[in-house]
Amino acid sequence: MSAALLFTACQSAQPVEKHSFHCYVRYIEDQAQLRAEATLLDADSAAVEPPGGLRFQGQVMSKPPVAGAGYRYQQNGAAGDKALFGWTNSAGRQHEFALPMLPVQDFGFGPPPLFHNRPDTLRWQGEPLTPGETLVLMWENKETNQTKPMEIYSSSVQKEIVFPAAKMAELTPGDWSLYLVRRKMVKGDATGVPATGIVEYYTRSQTFVVK
Repeated sequence: MSAALLFTACQSAQPVEKHSFHCYVRYIEDQAQLRAEATLLDADSAAVEPPGGLRFQGQVMSKPPVAGAGYRYQQNGAAGDKALFGWTNSAGRQHEFALPMLPVQDFGFGPPPLFHNRPDTLRWQGEPLTPGETLVLMWENKETNQTKPMEIYSSSVQKEIVFPAAKMAELTPGDWSLYLVRRKMVKGDATGVPATGIVEYYTRSQTFVVK
């Protein structure tokens, strides 16, 4: 290849953008509030602002208030089945990354009441827990304002969770409110860009009587 042809080939070559995408989604069922944050980083972990910004559920996210901060978006309504992010790079290529919402609905234990000295089983409507997911039970005693979080880290597929008597003994007799927080990390590919996302689903609160 002549020097002229080599120079032309180098001039026409486009530099490869080495980016990574990171996002977070939280849905609070009590408030029907969906919140999203996202950041696109270059190879040096510096924030990148793609042409047209970042999109969430097809809507343009708010631009970072300060340099290096993430894009944000908030809306009220139903959670939907998935949280979809997207953007267009400087070469005009479309990128997309989706997170499953995985709601936990109609959760409960066996026939009421609960007993602080007996085992019981938590069941729910929705997808089972999968390896790597976390489920947190946030208990609050309505009379004493005592809080008692119980965190479950799933190492297998679980459609229900059995709480032994020793765990139930952490709840003193009385009226307790409970909501669940389901947390999942997802790693994948945003049309050629490595992507990592975290989704959290906060259920509605329910009241349980502990004897």
